[in-house]
Amino acid sequence: MRLTEATVRKAYALLEERDAITEKYRRVFGNGQSNGKTSHRTVAGKRVSARAAITPKQRKARQLQGRYMAAIRNLGVQGKRYISKVREKSGMPAAIAAAKKLSAEA
Repeated sequence: MRLTEATVRKAYALLEERDAITEKYRRVFGNGQSNGKTSHRTVAGKRVSARAAITPKQRKARQLQGRYMAAIRNLGVQGKRYISKVREKSGMPAAIAAAKKLSAEA
């Protein structure tokens, strides 16, 4: 295949377009390298939070959910069914305690 002048010009134009797009994204999102400082995303010069802060009540609920999931992880189908009934009847902390006791017996 023989390169023509038009093909070379088109290639250079595409490369310049790619560089312009890359520079645009680099300005918006940073260059992807950390300098040891906490970086903040900016859009049109405004800071954008990565995620909204959660309330202490939400954090506690998520921690409890994580402990529950960890406690039932290694139980079988029947054990999970039993723990589910305990959770409905007595609440999450009682279910976690029962799951730990059940897994310790096995």
